Amino acid sequence: MQGDLALDCNALRNIAFSLAATALVAFEGNIVTFFSGALADLPGWRAVYYAYWLATLGVAAIVIVNERKIVDGTWPALVTCFISAAFVLLHPVDFVAKNYLVAMGLCASLTVLSAACGITRVLRLGAAITAFSAAMCLVDILLPHGFTNSVGRAAGLAQGPNVAAAQLILGAAVTWRAVPKAWRQSFVVLVAAGVFVTLSRSNLLIAATVTIVALTPATIKFLQAWPSGDRLIPDRRAVVAGLLAVFWIGTATATNDRFVVAADSAYHSVGEAKHAIVRSLSSIDILTDQVNGEEAGFSDELIELDQRVLTEGMVDSASARSLLLRRALIRFFDAPWLGLGLVEAHALVPHNTYLLFALAFGWMGFLIPLLFVGTAAFYVWARRDTWEFPVAAAALFTMSHDILLFPASIAIFALGFCQYSVPNPPFRLSG
Repeated sequence: MQGDLALDCNALRNIAFSLAATALVAFEGNIVTFFSGALADLPGWRAVYYAYWLATLGVAAIVIVNERKIVDGTWPALVTCFISAAFVLLHPVDFVAKNYLVAMGLCASLTVLSAACGITRVLRLGAAITAFSAAMCLVDILLPHGFTNSVGRAAGLAQGPNVAAAQLILGAAVTWRAVPKAWRQSFVVLVAAGVFVTLSRSNLLIAATVTIVALTPATIKFLQAWPSGDRLIPDRRAVVAGLLAVFWIGTATATNDRFVVAADSAYHSVGEAKHAIVRSLSSIDILTDQVNGEEAGFSDELIELDQRVLTEGMVDSASARSLLLRRALIRFFDAPWLGLGLVEAHALVPHNTYLLFALAFGWMGFLIPLLFVGTAAFYVWARRDTWEFPVAAAALFTMSHDILLFPASIAIFALGFCQYSVPNPPFRLSG
């Protein structure tokens, strides 16, 4: 009887891993998104797709019912997904809301399945997919037309360069500690090169912040042990990987004129980002003063901003973001108490997750991204002293409004939640 029970448990873990691995490859790897048109034309694709979801939700439910330890570890993430999905009921369920409901279902089920089947192999699969995505970005810059419609900027299989960079940062923040120590530095170098060639200035700033947070404990430990301790010597594999990345990017610079033009445009306008931030902060101050003084009447300015966004976006993206932020803030202050709904909020392109959900659901909408960051921070506080995951999530939410809508980033969130859901993780910074 005990042998049969053990066999059933092993079978359940294997099924859970198969479903989790399928989700990671299909969604974190952006396979389904990139090939969505071709897949939709395949006979029986919809049946296969819905059958997978039915199996995933069914097995996750079986795990929840039968594995009390899994529930004890994953309940904060499950509660976060449930509360976040419940907000959708405040408005009619449009196509954006449907995608969001699917995303919350993916996050909850993948968290449970990953925790059930053993987090080490799932996280290492996630790290491998992150490395693959970085490699695809490097391949992208050698192709004159690239994989997407962002000419000259790398995106790999993601929907755009900014999306690709955000997913690489989040994927590395969640999975890099699961990479075998011998390859950990090389992994970071590869991902850093992938983020660099996306030419996403805002995400490069976020990547630098997350790197500082991740390396601070190791730096403190090194300084405490110095000069008697080990020297901080880069791994030879990482040095080789860095040299290869420099050679690869140099080759792209010499052979792909579109990458050269895009890089020159991106990095010569870094100084404009500072002015855009100042304008954005000024917009918040001015709008707050207007609302407090009951002088809000924004219809004429909205029409003007709509026109300026179209022209400014072709000249400088940082400046265009400040205009998008002001337009979104105007709509937020002028919106009904329960918000505009996800479809209208998403159409405003606020480039900020906090503001997206505030537009969609009113002041209560701020709770959704704060729940995700808070859950990640709670796990870190309760389990481990590794803060790069919640820091990366909080920072990326300020620069993108699609983080909680794309299946790829949601799958990474599930990995982040599941790795902290066990009290004794199998790997540490020194492991």
